[in-house]
Amino acid sequence: MADNRIKIDKEKIKQFWARLNEIKVEDIVPYVKQNKRQALLAGGALLVLIGLILLVKWNVAFFSSQAGGTAPAGAGLNQAAPAVSQPTTTLLPATKRTMEERPQPRDPFSGSLQLKGVITGGGGDNLAIIEAGNTSYIVGPGQELAGGLVVKEVTGNWVVLQAASGKIYLEFNGRVKKEASPAAAKQDKQAAGAAADQAAGSQNKGGGN
Repeated sequence: MADNRIKIDKEKIKQFWARLNEIKVEDIVPYVKQNKRQALLAGGALLVLIGLILLVKWNVAFFSSQAGGTAPAGAGLNQAAPAVSQPTTTLLPATKRTMEERPQPRDPFSGSLQLKGVITGGGGDNLAIIEAGNTSYIVGPGQELAGGLVVKEVTGNWVVLQAASGKIYLEFNGRVKKEASPAAAKQDKQAAGAAADQAAGSQNKGGGN
């Protein structure tokens, strides 16, 4: 930004005043009579110079007082406040949420699974809100929960889960219906038969003695 202030050489002004003081009135009068035009021009220039000096002093004093003072009340009220960008938040349902600390279920058939709600409609598959231990899930058909459980079906009243050992039917109010798979049922039957045979063998051995 250009500096438009008027620069005044104080030394030259002092020299000019010193020369004026050295000139005697008796010497000036004859010169003025002989050179009226030059005298008038010199007087006008002197007046202009004095006016400029006073103007510069007044401006400096005025701006100094303004800089030291406080801003007037209401200043800047008409200025628009800068817009502050607010963070945009998109609310989406969390598909997994940790609840208060509870022991995680080791056995999917232990009865720790609870159906908390069902979200139906929306042009897609239904969603189930299932609580397993200290974790709450929002899942749909084909999605997996903890412990290898897979959602097979979601209706308005119950949810069908598939585990390696069978199916689990979750209903509201904490009701759970379990259905063992054919392979698991066969294994249980074989285990029960082996236990019965072992018990019978022990009785026969005791009777023989």
